[in-house]
Amino acid sequence: MSATHPIRIAFITCILFLTCLKSFSQSLIPLPASLKKDPKDRSYMFPAKGRIDATYISSGIVRSRIEQFKRLMTKNVAGKKIAMRLHFTTELQPEAYTLNIDRKGIDLWSASDAGFLYAIQTLQQLVTHDKKGRAVFPYVQIDDRPSFKWRGMHLDVRSEEHTSELQSPYVISYAVFCL
Repeated sequence: MSATHPIRIAFITCILFLTCLKSFSQSLIPLPASLKKDPKDRSYMFPAKGRIDATYISSGIVRSRIEQFKRLMTKNVAGKKIAMRLHFTTELQPEAYTLNIDRKGIDLWSASDAGFLYAIQTLQQLVTHDKKGRAVFPYVQIDDRPSFKWRGMHLDVRSEEHTSELQSPYVISYAVFCL
């Protein structure tokens, strides 16, 4: 086991984040196929008692991801106002999604569970918090789809021993960046 392993992970993570700080459109990893930012730079504040409408979602993985997202965004109080809506559509290709954030709230469209998971990952990259700790999202419209059939990165395991504990941070990073 190499002592430089945590340093390598920190270095790679810093490089990924620093290269994305130039502009808003470059702060999403991977860069979406289409991104339209509000010219007035308005934002949507997720209500403290906001509700997520995921009526059409049957996948356990997507439901658990939505619950995690909900815990991050809201207080554990059932609210009446729908703040985020997930819509199933057959008009998009597999793994593609459309994300729209405006004054009405957050709308996600996808034809597959993978598309919804990628959309939620993108939402987590977009969120900021105000001084009171409330979740704030910029008004955007994002249309995204995979450029290639396979997503991935290369991890060279020849140079040193790679146990599952050492590979775990890489796998988590890959998931965060929708790879």
